[in-house]
Amino acid sequence: MTKGPGASVYMPPEASAPAKSNAQKSKYDSSIDVFSLGVVAIFTIGEVFPCDPLEPNYLNDETGLLVARTELQRRSEYMRHVNEQLRACGQLRGDHPLIRLIQQCLHNGPHKRPSIREVLRLLEEARAGARDSGWEEVQAAQTQPRSQSLERDLQSHVQELHQQLQSRNQENADLHSSVQELHFRNQAKDRELAEAQQQLRQKEEELARQGAELTRAEETTR
Repeated sequence: MTKGPGASVYMPPEASAPAKSNAQKSKYDSSIDVFSLGVVAIFTIGEVFPCDPLEPNYLNDETGLLVARTELQRRSEYMRHVNEQLRACGQLRGDHPLIRLIQQCLHNGPHKRPSIREVLRLLEEARAGARDSGWEEVQAAQTQPRSQSLERDLQSHVQELHQQLQSRNQENADLHSSVQELHFRNQAKDRELAEAQQQLRQKEEELARQGAELTRAEETTR
């Protein structure tokens, strides 16, 4: 799972600027990886490297003001290649699930992007839609291997991200368990130290008492 900004072409808006503090770094989560998946999907399906030269803002002719582009607007030229490739495969029939998936992954708002599990579900829906449309039977000899390869690549990438997320969660759980164990050990050490100090005080008091008795006995014999 991404823990900080990487290559700018794969990064969403919230990661485009350097983190100002550790608190800001902690906001990086799997939504960044989902955004990167949308970029990888453009590269995989559209066969173009999605390095957008457009500025993040554009001049509105009506108001004369600079308006922020959404990520989909900035990458619209590359989405056109995705449409063309799906059309060439005979899969583009209206609002294709893969198009919707990429659009959702590239949403500007991190909380509006699908989770890893939702991405897996959408990929399964896209595959089921291809089967139900009858396209697989018609284009099997020519385009089915390519289509399935694209979906396998995307699904493999998503599963890898999901496994990384599970691994990181397990690492956090193991770390939490280690911290708790260390805390318990420290408590046990503290108890042992307190008991040793108590025994030492008791011995010191016993020695002081014996010394006092010895002094009195010597004074009596004089």
